Amino acid sequence: MKRYLNSKIHAWAMYDWANSAFATSAAVAIVPVYFVSLFKAALGDDVQIGPFNITGSSLWAFAVAFSALAVAIIGPVLGRLADREGKTQRFLFIFTSIGSIFTFLCFYTSVGGGWIWLITCFTVASFGFSGSGIFYNALMTSVADKSDYDHVSSVGYAYGYLGGGILLIIHFAAIFISQDSPSEDFVVRLSIASVGIWWFVWSLWTLWKIPETTPKKKEKNGQAGGFASLKQIMIIPGLFPFLLAFFLFNEGIQTVLSVSGAYGADVLGITLVVNMALIVIVQLVAAPGSIFFGWLAGIFGARNSLLVTLVGWIFVVLLALSFSPLNPDSEEDFDVLLVTEGSGAYMVEMEKDEQIFVDYVISETPMILSNGNKIIEGDVVYLLNEVNGVERFGFSVLVIGGKLDGKFAIGADHPSSLNGGFLEKWALIVRKTLWSPLGLDVTYQWIFLGVLVGMFMGGSQALARSHFASLIPTDKSGEFFGYFATVGRISTVLGPLLYFLAVGAFNQRFGVFVILVLIIMGTVLLKWPVSMSHNSNEK
Repeated sequence: MKRYLNSKIHAWAMYDWANSAFATSAAVAIVPVYFVSLFKAALGDDVQIGPFNITGSSLWAFAVAFSALAVAIIGPVLGRLADREGKTQRFLFIFTSIGSIFTFLCFYTSVGGGWIWLITCFTVASFGFSGSGIFYNALMTSVADKSDYDHVSSVGYAYGYLGGGILLIIHFAAIFISQDSPSEDFVVRLSIASVGIWWFVWSLWTLWKIPETTPKKKEKNGQAGGFASLKQIMIIPGLFPFLLAFFLFNEGIQTVLSVSGAYGADVLGITLVVNMALIVIVQLVAAPGSIFFGWLAGIFGARNSLLVTLVGWIFVVLLALSFSPLNPDSEEDFDVLLVTEGSGAYMVEMEKDEQIFVDYVISETPMILSNGNKIIEGDVVYLLNEVNGVERFGFSVLVIGGKLDGKFAIGADHPSSLNGGFLEKWALIVRKTLWSPLGLDVTYQWIFLGVLVGMFMGGSQALARSHFASLIPTDKSGEFFGYFATVGRISTVLGPLLYFLAVGAFNQRFGVFVILVLIIMGTVLLKWPVSMSHNSNEK
C-alpha cells in the first residue's frame, strides 16, 4: 500500500494533470473546430492547388506533423544532454514555458490573419507540449521502481484525464452559455488562453516537488556515447521490435487524436459544443480505463494488455469508417423545405444567412435558394429533377403541401449518399445493420465511438510508456525517452501527413482507412516477435 501513497509519484503525476489541458481542450476539443471555422470563413470549404485539394482538416494535420517533426529531430540530443548535465527539470520548465505562452497567445487570433495566426501559435505550442513530454516521461524512472512502472504510468494518465476533463467541463459550460451570442468568439479565445495559464501554474507543483536529476559522468567521446546508445536499442531484448511496432500503431492512434476534432467539423458537421461534450465524456471514461488497464497489466503483463487495447482501437476505427448520416426521413433532417402557400407557390425554409445556387438549364441566371424566397410549382419540379442524385449537389430538399407534397430530392454529394467505392459500401452495410436499427444519427455515432476511444486511449498510452521504461537502462532514461519521443514524433508526423495526402488524393474516408492499416500493422508486429519481447516485468 505504501507505494500507492508515494508523494513523489503523485507530484510527478500532477504534470499530467497540468499539460493534459492542452491535449484535450486545446488540441482536440476547441482549437481544431475553431480553426476549421476560421479557415472556411476565409477560404471556403477547400482550396484547390493544381490537382491537390487542401481542406481545413488536412491543413490542420499538416501543422501537427510539422511541430512533431521538430521535436523528433532534437529529442535524443536534448535527452542525452539532460542526463549528462542533470538538467531534466530545467528542460521541462523551458518547454513548458514555450508551450503555455504560445497557447495563451492564441487569444489574439482576432487580430490580423485570423486562421494564420491561430495555426502558427498552435504549432509552436504543440512543439512545447511534445518536447516537455520527453523530460516528464524521463522523470518517471526517478520516482518509482521498475516493478511499479505500469501502475505509475497509469496513475499519470488518470490524473491527466481528470485534470484535463475538469477544465474542459468549465470551457464547455462557458462556450455553451455564450453560443450564438456576440461574446461567443471572445469566450472561445479566452478558453484557449486559459489552457496556457492552467498548464503553467499546475506544472509548478511537479517542478517544485521533484528534485533535479543527478549529473552523469561524461563519456570520453561524446559521439561514441550516442552511437553506443543506438547500438543498445538493437541489443536490448524486445526493445527494437517494440519501437517498430510502437512507430506503426502510434501513427494511427495519434492521427485519430489529433485530427478527429477537425474531421468531425469538416466532414460530419459536428459543432464545437457537441465535440466538446464528447471530449468531456471521453475524459470521464478514460480515467478509470487507464487505471483498469494498469491493473490488467499487473496480471497479464504490459505487453499482453497493450495488445488488448490495440484490438479495441482496430474495432473503433472500423466503426469510424462507417460514419454516415441516416437518410433524411423527417422535416428537420432536410436542408431545404419548400412549404406550399396554397397558390401554386412554395416558400423556402432553410438556415438563415445561407444561400444555395442551382443552375438553370434554360437560363444563365441560377435559381437562388435562401430563407424566405418563393418558388413557383414548375421550378420546384425542375429543382427536384435537377438535384436528385447529381454529384455536384450536397443538399436535400423536401416539399410540404400542395400537389407535390412529400416529394424530395437528395444530391449525390449529400453526406447520407453512399454511392462510392468499397469504403462507402462498408459504411452502407454498417448503417443498415447497426446505425439505422438503433436510430443513431451521425452525432450519436460520434458520441458512441468517443466512449469506446476513452476506454482504450488511456490504456494504450500508459502501457506503451511503462513497457518502454521497463526495457531501458534507468541511468539513461532521458536519452532513451528522447529516442522514444523521436519514434513517437516521427510517427505523429507521418500519420497526419499520410492522412493529409490520402484526403488530397482521394477523400476523408480513405484517410481513415490509412489509419486503420497502420494500427493493424503495429498490432501484428507487437504480437509477432513473442520470444524477442520478454523482460522481467512480463508474465
